Amino acid sequence: MDSLFQDLRYTVRTLAKHRGTVIVAVLSLAVGIGVNTAIFSVLNALLLRPVPIRDADRTVVVYHASPERSDRGTSFPAYQRYRSRTDLFADVMAFTAARPLMLIDGDRPARGGAAAGREQIYAEPVTASFFSLADIGIRLGRPFDRDIDGSIAPHFVAVLSHAFWERRLASDPDVVGKTLLINDRRDFTHADTSSSSLVAIANETMARTFWPGGEAVGQRIRRGKRIIEIVGVAKDAKYVHLGETSTPWLYFPLAQEPTDNPTLSLAVRTTGDPRAVQRAIQQEVRALVPNWPVFQFRTLDEGLELQRQLPRLAATLLGTLGGFGLLLATIGVYGLMSYLVKQRRHEIGIHLALSAPVRRVLSLVIRQGMTVCVAGAAIGLVITLASARFMGSVLYGISGADPLTYLAVPLVLLGVALFACYLPAREAASVQPVEALRSE
Repeated sequence: MDSLFQDLRYTVRTLAKHRGTVIVAVLSLAVGIGVNTAIFSVLNALLLRPVPIRDADRTVVVYHASPERSDRGTSFPAYQRYRSRTDLFADVMAFTAARPLMLIDGDRPARGGAAAGREQIYAEPVTASFFSLADIGIRLGRPFDRDIDGSIAPHFVAVLSHAFWERRLASDPDVVGKTLLINDRRDFTHADTSSSSLVAIANETMARTFWPGGEAVGQRIRRGKRIIEIVGVAKDAKYVHLGETSTPWLYFPLAQEPTDNPTLSLAVRTTGDPRAVQRAIQQEVRALVPNWPVFQFRTLDEGLELQRQLPRLAATLLGTLGGFGLLLATIGVYGLMSYLVKQRRHEIGIHLALSAPVRRVLSLVIRQGMTVCVAGAAIGLVITLASARFMGSVLYGISGADPLTYLAVPLVLLGVALFACYLPAREAASVQPVEALRSE
């Protein structure tokens, strides 16, 4: 132990004599570790993690489209026709984007600036098969009844998220069967026809832009000579790419729009290879709407792949830069250790002349180098943790902190640093004592 403490004290004194070199080395390692940790966190989130859905390789999203329009969607009759083909599909579901609702509860205080007893929540209309296809388990109660899909029920039913059940209902085990009162800014219905009053649904951005701090539902707008009533507010969505900025948007019921070319999209899950049933799906579409052209057909993985192409290109470029950063850090560590070893040749010769074991000389040089490397790794991790919150704010759907990456990257860099320290240490240990004693 005395020898260890002597080596440590000598290491500290030696490093203190070369403060500039040590600072450069530590900062280089800090930057290298910080940049590489950030880059590999993004790579892991974008490219390595699987899609969080069961059987994603057998799940496809089907879009119905026409040459005249670029919108994509589907109709409920088309969904029902696909669902009836049990010989082709293991399961089929339809869904729309979540929309905001106002939960009314006079017994609860105001939350987030809303009126007393009111809270904005989000609800997503889905078919009964949504939970089984998306592999979402039901903890209490039951999923929706498949037999009432598309029927006009005397009252609405809902399945609560686990977070809402815990936060708003205090994990009440008797919640099944209870009633929630909502004021639903509503969806389009069968009553919205060409002969009824014109209606529209605005997205959140439009509601905030034109009626800030007010109530969008019930407002009226003019479209040419037509007066249209806003009957609901839908959650902002992304239709082209993940990085697009939300803009004011209005939705109109197709029954009130003068068009004979509606566009449709449909998601189905096949019982096998999706490509094997592509022709059967196309035949079903032609049977449903004979005059429509063949639609675009791709699996969910293929759709996600298209969305990932640009981020993957950026991640590849960043990964390349990170590789160069790692190489630079390795060269810097090796250069620093070589310089420090040359400065200690006289001391090493004394150790060898006094019959010091070669292992001790090796450990002495490696210990000194790894002290600098560990210090740089610690500083780099601190900087990366401090920047994690900023990274999370600029990345879409990606967390800036990943425990596995935070552990793996420093270990890899420290392993490289250990190798970079070993080479000059081995060179120092192979020096003849007489030659080392002559060097100044």
